[in-house]
Amino acid sequence: MRKQTIWSIIFIILILLGITLGIIALHTYSALRINPSLKVTCNFSSFINCYKEVFSKFTKLFGVPIAFIYIVIYSFSLILLVSRFFFNQEMKNVIISAVLFSLFISAVLGIFVTFSTLVLGKYIGVFYPSMFILNLILVLIIYLRKKDYLKRHIFDKEEFSEYKKKINFNKSIAAMIVVLLFAFLNSYMGFSLIKTNVNLRIGLERLKKNIKNPDEKIQELVNKIVKSKSEKVDISGMPSFGSNKKDAVVIIEFSNYACHYCQKFAEDVDKYMKKENKNIKLYVIPINFDEKKCIGKDKSGPCKAVFGAYLAQKKGSFEKYYNYLYLTPGAHKKKVYKACLIAGISKEELEKSYTNPDAIKFVKKVFELGDKHKIEGTPLTFINGKRIDGYTTYKIMKRIIEKLKK
Repeated sequence: MRKQTIWSIIFIILILLGITLGIIALHTYSALRINPSLKVTCNFSSFINCYKEVFSKFTKLFGVPIAFIYIVIYSFSLILLVSRFFFNQEMKNVIISAVLFSLFISAVLGIFVTFSTLVLGKYIGVFYPSMFILNLILVLIIYLRKKDYLKRHIFDKEEFSEYKKKINFNKSIAAMIVVLLFAFLNSYMGFSLIKTNVNLRIGLERLKKNIKNPDEKIQELVNKIVKSKSEKVDISGMPSFGSNKKDAVVIIEFSNYACHYCQKFAEDVDKYMKKENKNIKLYVIPINFDEKKCIGKDKSGPCKAVFGAYLAQKKGSFEKYYNYLYLTPGAHKKKVYKACLIAGISKEELEKSYTNPDAIKFVKKVFELGDKHKIEGTPLTFINGKRIDGYTTYKIMKRIIEKLKK
């Protein structure tokens, strides 16, 4: 009896570890969705990368992060394991069978995510492989400890039919469905709290930054950027608009129209060009972080936007395309089609470009530039070669430009 209690405690600890991993994964997901330029410590390399993991289509099911589903399963298993202490041996076996079944489902999900990211995405994440390994450990431990019971009562069809009557199978299933619903609601509330907490925390950090960034601090930051080493970016063939004067300030932006701060940066540049200085040349490198998705058949909104940028530049209407895409609210696919129409590009032209060798070559160059300059988030800008990671305020951007003009 004591040995069984020890094993139950070990299972509970491992499941709590799984819940913790799931919460961290959802926290990272929520933070990066709000601020894609946020620096995260789990980006160990381009191969072991939680940024790609967060934005991958392989880590979502019907638009919901699979980490949330894991937490539901872990919570369900945790409640059942704790309840085992209050039942007889027969019901304890039934409960552990239900836990095994739920963890087996999560292990299957883990196989799908790990295989998809590794084979199709050519990278591996951090959170999902960890939870997958944890699921396998739990499934193997439970199976090895209960294999005799499982073979005798669960896997044998005839025996199982009789066994169902003995354990009031229908009532047991009904009770477990209630537990599952409770686990789901609890996990949903937890996910909502995570998102609220992340929103508040990032908002407070920005507020503190603004309060604690007096003019001297801002000037220090501007001086640091201005004195930094210049990087040369190969902008040949990249879409652009603005001044063609030799002394024009060149702004190069790695951008994604679905990124809120990219839209904010576009508003700042537009405001600056209209109010302060029209002698600006803006190059836009419309990056997406999933090359396979952009070159393959299934085009997301940001991928369509890359091909749209190529066509708009070819037609000489990129400024119209950019202004609609970035200066109007929203980030849905239909917005790309509307931007294309404004730039004189039909939906048919856009879709034909997906197989156009020159367009594909352009898209590949965008990804090559992203890899070369280690772009892990947007917006990322270069002003006369000076690199600025993430969004910077209008005030800071203006001061940098004014400094670099001298």
